[in-house]
Amino acid sequence: MQVRTDGTLYYYEYAGSGFTGHLLGNGWDKTTHIATIGGPKKSFVDISNGTLRLWKIVDYKAVFVANLNPEGFGATRLIAGIGDAKKSGYTDLVQVNSAGDLVLWIGGAPTGFYRDYALGYGWSDARLIATALDRAKFVEIKENGELWTWRIGNVANGEYAKGAFTMGGWANVRLLAPAGLDDAFVSIRYDGQMVEWRWNSAINNYQAVPHDWGWENARLVG
Repeated sequence: MQVRTDGTLYYYEYAGSGFTGHLLGNGWDKTTHIATIGGPKKSFVDISNGTLRLWKIVDYKAVFVANLNPEGFGATRLIAGIGDAKKSGYTDLVQVNSAGDLVLWIGGAPTGFYRDYALGYGWSDARLIATALDRAKFVEIKENGELWTWRIGNVANGEYAKGAFTMGGWANVRLLAPAGLDDAFVSIRYDGQMVEWRWNSAINNYQAVPHDWGWENARLVG
């Protein structure tokens, strides 16, 4: 998902060697956050004027489903879809709020989320997050330019997110988004290039797959 600086919303599908964009609509100027939650209905959420809204994609158009607006999303700094972490049958979200807490939100109904518990604290230095695997793994870029990889433990037992430093040198990244492939994500650099990152078990790290340029007009991705 991408919101451009002109307020247009695009949906990108992975086409084997790259991403194909589809215009979903206009008027997304007030959206401050956006996150893909996937599934066969191609659902996503956004936050606009402090309200969490649920959407689905039908015939390459964004179709409004419901205002969710659970208490606690007005203080959102970062959000990302995390897959069905609690095996409830619905996609979940992770949120970094203004207090620096990392919070798990469970998809408890087709049109709602409920706050489960804080997965961690002290996330005030998190600059960007994105899902790296459609289950319980995501990546974070810190203010100091470090990339960290995180995995949620057994949420049924209330376990925290566990993370580790992955690599440095990410100060040139402006935006992060899921890539639609297992254990992969994309970054958009300040110079406008998109780079896909895929896990390479041989080097035990993510490996860059450069894609196209011209992403300077991306304001939000998710």
